[in-house]
Amino acid sequence: MTMKIFLIFLSCFTLCCFAKQRSTLHINVTEGAGRKIPDTFFGAFFEEINHAGAGGLWAELVRNRGFEEGGSSVPSNIFPWAMVGDDSTIQISTDRSSCFDRNKVALRMDVLCDGPKSCPPDGVGISNPGFWGMNIEKTHKYKVVFFAKASGVVDLRVSFVGSDNTELASNSITSVGHNVTEWTRMETVLEAKATNHNASLQITTSKKGVLWLDQVSAMPLDTFKGHGFRKDLAQRVAALKPKFFRFPGGCYVEGGYMRNAFRWKDSVGAWEERPGHFGDVWSYWTDDGFGYFEGLQIYTNANDMFSKHTKFDDAPRYGPKAFVSEYAVWQSDAGNGTLLAAVAEAAFLIGLEKNSDVVHMVSYAPLFVNKNDRRWTPDAIVFDSHQSYGTPSYWIQHLFSTSSGATLLDSTLESTSDYIVASAIEYRNPSEKKMYLRIKVVNFDSDPHRFRFSISGVDSKVKAYGATRTVITGPNVKEENSFSEPNRIVPQHSSLKNASSDMTLMLPPYSLTSLDLFI
Repeated sequence: MTMKIFLIFLSCFTLCCFAKQRSTLHINVTEGAGRKIPDTFFGAFFEEINHAGAGGLWAELVRNRGFEEGGSSVPSNIFPWAMVGDDSTIQISTDRSSCFDRNKVALRMDVLCDGPKSCPPDGVGISNPGFWGMNIEKTHKYKVVFFAKASGVVDLRVSFVGSDNTELASNSITSVGHNVTEWTRMETVLEAKATNHNASLQITTSKKGVLWLDQVSAMPLDTFKGHGFRKDLAQRVAALKPKFFRFPGGCYVEGGYMRNAFRWKDSVGAWEERPGHFGDVWSYWTDDGFGYFEGLQIYTNANDMFSKHTKFDDAPRYGPKAFVSEYAVWQSDAGNGTLLAAVAEAAFLIGLEKNSDVVHMVSYAPLFVNKNDRRWTPDAIVFDSHQSYGTPSYWIQHLFSTSSGATLLDSTLESTSDYIVASAIEYRNPSEKKMYLRIKVVNFDSDPHRFRFSISGVDSKVKAYGATRTVITGPNVKEENSFSEPNRIVPQHSSLKNASSDMTLMLPPYSLTSLDLFI
């Protein structure tokens, strides 16, 4: 059953069967009765967890680009780099000869073969698969940069190779006429002639001698606004219209040991000069290519999250303001991002919205998860090397993105149920530059509910046209989105015919309904 058919069936069935369950939201739009919500109210929280940055939002394709992940002592493990060739043609090792004082480990290649007669057809060298495969797309361009020195002339081939060993793109880099005995920056741009979502970067040669490499980077030229962020993931964050971006965040900041804490001063400047560090809380190395705000962390089950919509109702209205810097339903209620979790979080957000004179900032966490490294679940955005989708919690946040800087209207809810939470705001649509009144209401019950709103005040005129209804719900509270069904639980939009200041409609079970009235 499709979501639209489900909603139509539900409306027809429930008009007769659940008429006794009802709520009324009385909204006063008299000038001066409302209160401005802080401009900073709704934002985004970013923590380096689940490879959210390294291998995620930061578009760097190479993992362990500075060969530091194996530690500062040599010889060291260069995972996930691998040798191209065998022991009879090449030897791979590490030493501390790098020109970068804070990244002394470099890769050494002793090439034993010489020319096409003794070397394999494609040469010998090293290969890097990135973070569970590099996403290389046809006609897209990628900038490869590295530092090299050699015992003589450099003659290298830089390539992207698909999971089936098909060459996707390649260029040659040579130092014809002079030796490269000092560290030298080299770069090339590769244009892909085919698509592969599980590719590797290879740097090979057929010239005998000794070659050192360090700080190898491969980045797509087409990043979000040219800032180095992976485009599809950054666009999902931008679509939430966050008024702040908390970074770095969570346990990643302090580390399990002080020596592994995040040092913001080490995350600025040229990327090859950044030492990187081991994030011991989540157990993986980051090169800190994504370099430099710290709250309350309220993680819990769905019923408790729903009940927390009143948490700040009795808080002192003077003194320090609150930053709810991390919230989410988790454990069994949440799965990998369920409808149940999202609806409970929506009720909590409505409560924060109504208490925004005390709570000035709020952000969901975690923001990202790479499907290959689920160290915390659920998360707002799920991705792999080439695709992504938003969980139901992500789409709930979409409907709150207009709250920052809006006017919270004076409203009172009368209800026969303890499972209804509602609020009303007035905001200006940024694209149309027109004023709307938005009513958001959560039904956290397994039964549908009859809901009425009544708008009063000298400015209570609602236009009959231009109104819309948006509903997030589903036939099962444990429904989740996935790569195969990314739109299973997403906002369903419909027009609201003959809108007025007094209307009654049905709320589906476990749902968030948002009504936009043109005023």
